Amino acid sequence: MPGDKFPRPVVTTWDAFDTLIARHVPDPLIAAKLTQQKLGVGDFLDRRLAAQAALDKLGKPYVLSAIYRQMIDAGMDPALARRGETLETLHEHRQMFPIARNVQRVDPHDLIVSDMYLAPEAIETFLHDACDLHMLRPIVRSNWGKATGTIWPHLQRHYVVRRHVGDNPVSDVAVPQRFGIACELVEDSKPTAWERKLGGMGLSQLALLQREVRLRSIPMAANAFHDAAVGPYLTLLAAFAVFLRARHGAETDYVFLSRGADDARRVFGALFPDARARSLDISRRLAFDPDTAALLAGKLGPDSLAIDICGTGRSFFAATEDRATANRGLQLLVFLSRLVRPENAQTTEARRRDGRLTHVCALDAGSTMVLEQMFQSHYPPVGGLAEDVASGGLVRRYGASEYDREELALLAWKSATLTQFLRVVRNRGFDPRAIRQPVAVIETAIRQILAMPQIARCFASFVAREKFDEK
Repeated sequence: MPGDKFPRPVVTTWDAFDTLIARHVPDPLIAAKLTQQKLGVGDFLDRRLAAQAALDKLGKPYVLSAIYRQMIDAGMDPALARRGETLETLHEHRQMFPIARNVQRVDPHDLIVSDMYLAPEAIETFLHDACDLHMLRPIVRSNWGKATGTIWPHLQRHYVVRRHVGDNPVSDVAVPQRFGIACELVEDSKPTAWERKLGGMGLSQLALLQREVRLRSIPMAANAFHDAAVGPYLTLLAAFAVFLRARHGAETDYVFLSRGADDARRVFGALFPDARARSLDISRRLAFDPDTAALLAGKLGPDSLAIDICGTGRSFFAATEDRATANRGLQLLVFLSRLVRPENAQTTEARRRDGRLTHVCALDAGSTMVLEQMFQSHYPPVGGLAEDVASGGLVRRYGASEYDREELALLAWKSATLTQFLRVVRNRGFDPRAIRQPVAVIETAIRQILAMPQIARCFASFVAREKFDEK
C-alpha cells in the first residue's frame, strides 16, 4: 500500500480441515458423537448442537469453550460440561492425520486460514502433531470469515495472496474469487470410487483405513500404480489373509514364497499375529538346482503350507516333491492354467485332485502381467543360497537388479505404504472377520487391477523381461 515501509509479503493461504488435516471418520461431528458415547449421556449431542445453534443465532464469534459455557447456562452440570469439552478436544486430536501431498506444499511463510470453531491454539496443535508443520506463523481463525467474505479484505490489506487452497467450493473458491484471489479446489479427502465400492460391500471400516493410508501416502504426481496400491491392492492383501486363515486354520505353518508373496506375508502376519508366518526363497533357478532345492525342501514340515501368488506350482513341486518332504502342499492366489505345459498336465491335475495344489482364482486366458507387477518386490532374484547350519544364518546371492531408479522408487514407495497400512490397522483397529466373503472381495479386487493396464507403463523392465522369457 502507498506509504508502507515494506512491501506486502506474497503468500499462499491454506484451509486447514480436509485440506491439510483430515479426520479418520470424515464427519465434522465425530468428536462430539464419541464424547457422548464416552460420557454415557443420551441427550448430550442434542444439547451440544443446540448450544452451538444458539451462538450462531447471536452472530458473534465464538470458540469451543463458549459452546460449553452455553451448555452450562442452559442447565448442564458444570463438571460434566468441563469433562465434555476436554473429551471433545481429545477425540478431535486423536482423529487427525495429515493429507501428505498438500502438507508438502506448504511454505513456512504461508498462512493458514480457518473458519473452524476450535480455538486457534488447538488447531495449531493439530497442525504441529499431525502434519509436522512446526514453523508456521499463528493461524487466522474466524467464524464464517471465509464463507461470508469478511476476512479477505483484511488479509489483502496486509498480504498479496498468490492463491488460496481449500476443499470447500464456496468458502474456499467462490467467495475468495470475488476478491480477485486465484483459488485451487482440492478434494483429496473425499472417498475414491474404490473406497465407495468397499462401503457398498459392507467394508466401511476397511474403506476408512485405506482412505487414511491414501491421504498419508499418495504423492503429488500419482499414477495408476499408486492408485492401485492404496486401493484394490491393499484390499486384495487383506482379503487373501482372511481367506488363508479361514481355510487353513490356526495351527498351520504358513510359508510365503519370496519374492511374490512378501507383501501377502506382511499383511497376514499383522492381521493374525498369533499365526506362524514366514518366508521361503524360491525361484525357477533355485528349484531346479539340486543343492538349493534340497535346502529349501528341508525348511518345510508336515504342517507347512506354501503360499504363492500366480503360477502353476511347477517350481515349488520341483524343489519338494521328489525329496520325500512331508508338507501340506501349495496354496495359490491365482492358478494360471494356460501356463501348464502339456507334459505336466496330468501331474498338475493329480495334485489339484488330492489337495496338494489349491487356488482361490483360476485364469485360463488373458495376461496377468499387471497383477504380477503389483506384487513385485524391490530386491532382485535370489540366485543361490548358503546356510550356516551352526547358527542358522542363511546367506543369499542376488542376481543383477531388474529395475531402473524410477521403478525402484515406486517399489520403495509401495513398501512404505504397506508399512503405513499396517500401522494404521494397528492404531485404529480392524477386525478381520468384517471380511465375511473373502473370495468375492479377492475376485473384485483382481478384476479392478486387471482393468488398469496403464500400470504396465510404470515398469518397462518387467515388461521387457516377460517378453524375453517368452522367447
